Amino acid sequence: MKPKHLEFCGINSFSEKAVVDFDRLSSGGIFGIFGDTGSGKTTILDSIVFALYGRVDRVRGGTVNELINYNCEKAYVIFDFETVVSGARKLFRVEREIRRKNSAQTLKLSELKDGRVIALSEGVKPTNAAILELVGLSFEDFKKCIALPQGEFAQFVKADRAERLQLISRLFGLEKYGTGLNERIRDRYAAVKSAYDAKEGELKGYADASAEALEQRRALAAASKAEKLALDSRYSALQTSFEQMKAGRDRFLRLQALQSKREGLLSRADAIREMRAVLNKLPAAQEIAARSERMAKRGREISQIREECALADARKKQAAEFLRACREQDVEARLSAELEACSKRLTAVEYAAKDASAAQKLHGELAKLRAQRSERENRERNVRPLCGSPPDAAKRPRPLCAPPAKSTWGPS
Repeated sequence: MKPKHLEFCGINSFSEKAVVDFDRLSSGGIFGIFGDTGSGKTTILDSIVFALYGRVDRVRGGTVNELINYNCEKAYVIFDFETVVSGARKLFRVEREIRRKNSAQTLKLSELKDGRVIALSEGVKPTNAAILELVGLSFEDFKKCIALPQGEFAQFVKADRAERLQLISRLFGLEKYGTGLNERIRDRYAAVKSAYDAKEGELKGYADASAEALEQRRALAAASKAEKLALDSRYSALQTSFEQMKAGRDRFLRLQALQSKREGLLSRADAIREMRAVLNKLPAAQEIAARSERMAKRGREISQIREECALADARKKQAAEFLRACREQDVEARLSAELEACSKRLTAVEYAAKDASAAQKLHGELAKLRAQRSERENRERNVRPLCGSPPDAAKRPRPLCAPPAKSTWGPS
């Protein structure tokens, strides 16, 4: 890293802006910074360290805001430096500011290229990491080899050899030839050692190998091969026999199932015959149902006639009374005609009563036939999945009831 330009204000005794042009100072070669004690020589180094790392090791109170001048509320540093990145030298600028209140910092990293300022990072945490990657030194390493505090050079010289080697390795990028190379060699050695141990273990399994043992193994392999061929041939024969036996077993199982189904059908033959006999009685049952319906209608007519007969009796009594009352008025002929008509109707009522008795008997027979018909229908529903419905019975419509025959009451 090569410093190019430094500008700071509000740090230590500098309450006003101060500028250091390192290009001008180094134009003559090596340069030195001289002055009385307290003149601000170390403040220049503190400003560079603060710009890069955001802290300074020699502050009295241990906090960074102790750097701020008593007459200022904030301090800032602008530091331009040149370093090698990917084989090319590039110029960068760090701008860091700190406020006395809460020690709050702001930080920005930019690249200066062809008179342009290209922003690379902003924010304290990500920018600190970016600066550390560019500089290549931690804060402790930078103190030890770049900006040694007064009186600590002897401590660096007297440090342990291992500590100085690590520091020099980080400074000159020799870690890949030191720690990194040692780690790669150690890992490679461990892998080779593991592979060697594995191979050595495998070779121990062949410790008893000899020409005689090889011949014995060959003879044993030939005998095993011949035995395998014989077993394969026997297996093929057994496989064929097994397939034949399996096919025979499947046929036997199908035959058993068919015989069981046949026995079930035969066991239902009697029930089927009984149901067919019931189905044959269906027309007679339907005729009886029609007669029953006609008899019921006649019964209703008989009830109506009985009511009319009762009304006629009442009228007959009225007529008799009227006859007695009208004998003196010569209405005997008309009453005789009415009495004759009533006699005829009474005769018709007697015939209707006889028909009603016959209807009651038929009604009892109808109830029995209806019970048989219900039982037959239940059996028919159970039988149809097995033998199917009789074609004539399925197609023939069931009559609801025949129209009642014309009743003639009394003698014609």
